[in-house]
Amino acid sequence: MGVHSHHSRGSRVLSPTRIAVVAVIILTGLGGLIVADAATIRVPENYATIQDGIDAAVNGDCVLVTGEEFAGPGNQNMTFRGKAITVRSATRTRINCKATPEEPCVGFIFQDGEMSDACLSGFDIMHAGYGEWPLAAGICIVNQSSPTICDCSVDTSEYGMIVEATSNPSVNGCRITHCEMDGLLWSFHSRGTLINCLIVGNGRHGMAAIHLGNPDVVNCTLADNSGYGVMLDESETVFRSCIVWNNHDGGIDDTISFPDVAYCLIQGGYGGTGNLDMDPLFITGSCGDFYLSHTGAGQANTSPCVDAGHAGSQAVCFDSGDGMICLDGMTTRVDGFVDTETVDMGYHVATDEVVPTPTPVVSPTPTPAMSPSPSGTPTPDNPDGVSVDITVPDSPVHSGDTFFLTVNIGSAHAEPLMGIPLFCFLELGGAFWFYPDWTIAPAWIAVDVPPAGTIPIVIIPPFTWPATAGDGACRIWSALCDSEMTRILGFHDMEPFSWN
Repeated sequence: MGVHSHHSRGSRVLSPTRIAVVAVIILTGLGGLIVADAATIRVPENYATIQDGIDAAVNGDCVLVTGEEFAGPGNQNMTFRGKAITVRSATRTRINCKATPEEPCVGFIFQDGEMSDACLSGFDIMHAGYGEWPLAAGICIVNQSSPTICDCSVDTSEYGMIVEATSNPSVNGCRITHCEMDGLLWSFHSRGTLINCLIVGNGRHGMAAIHLGNPDVVNCTLADNSGYGVMLDESETVFRSCIVWNNHDGGIDDTISFPDVAYCLIQGGYGGTGNLDMDPLFITGSCGDFYLSHTGAGQANTSPCVDAGHAGSQAVCFDSGDGMICLDGMTTRVDGFVDTETVDMGYHVATDEVVPTPTPVVSPTPTPAMSPSPSGTPTPDNPDGVSVDITVPDSPVHSGDTFFLTVNIGSAHAEPLMGIPLFCFLELGGAFWFYPDWTIAPAWIAVDVPPAGTIPIVIIPPFTWPATAGDGACRIWSALCDSEMTRILGFHDMEPFSWN
């Protein structure tokens, strides 16, 4: 079998597959991409308080927090001090600020120009605020700071989150509930993104975007807030696949504003492509009150928000704090079936958070698999008659374990296939890293596939996983393309991978 390396001249070789996602995790330990100095700093094992752990960290480190609740000095008013580090809870740690107007405090403050490689993940923040503006929220992001906030919640605080002063954070998979004022305030020339967030039950507006606060808001649910779902003043905020419903004052108030609203369900209606104004048919499930009714999950009617969003569910992706996740791996249904094809509007939950119904149901989108003994004839569900299968060790991989990566190519053809482009790439470092050189320049190898069988291609030979790799997760993809690079041949494969 011949194998030859190639590099593409374009940057969108795989666009016909609709696989493309954005990633921010650098995969250490593979293809020479080891970050030798990265360390995991554990709180409270190594340091008593979270701020002490942050102060000890250097760029690239992870401060890993375990424990039910942290409070008091060193565990409130915390700041990253401009460092490119990850601060993550392994146990959904609660940060109890215990703030009062007489003794104000916040959870985390980003004020030193942090960028997207400063990541906060997995914390529940409560009872925060009451300080001098803008120190009035569970999370405050100011002074041209642009961190990544993943899978956090803010509850029963003065404000949930304040973003201002030309800051551009990415806020992903967060929940902002039961705050006294606005759930989220985005202001003063700040942009950034808000993806798959739940903003409900707040004492004023669900979200306020004012004075050229212009985030992109995607697949968020803003409901049951005491003011407007969205209050805009001098804003050009973009909304896609959002649900704004049952807010006391109405859906969107757009004073001197020109928002771009499309494929959203808006209380009271709003002009724009694909927008709806009808009951979203929320139902209660194991993770709250904002699942969507679906006949396939046993409800009498299907929500109008199902399959009504702006893109394919596999195209709406974000950093979850444990690697990239796309909405085709999450659900809006109480039975836990993932969102396939056109994305549902509104907030999605992880499938491992859903308690499924006891009634057995066959998934409508089973993963096809190639027979281990090919018949020599392409099948109707795989007319190309070829497939790839990624083999890696079971996750998570630990220090001292053996790691390897092999792609097995299967063919059901009676004749050999010559010079077929094979892609293998990793989602990491804010880009795709392509085999064989592990650079971001799209590349592939040409393989000759023997008839009616399976042949392994060793992508990464076995090596010992290093102690310096820290904690993380990523995805590994592989696919065969036709010679014109216009489509995927047969079945492609993806393997999630994690290490600690």
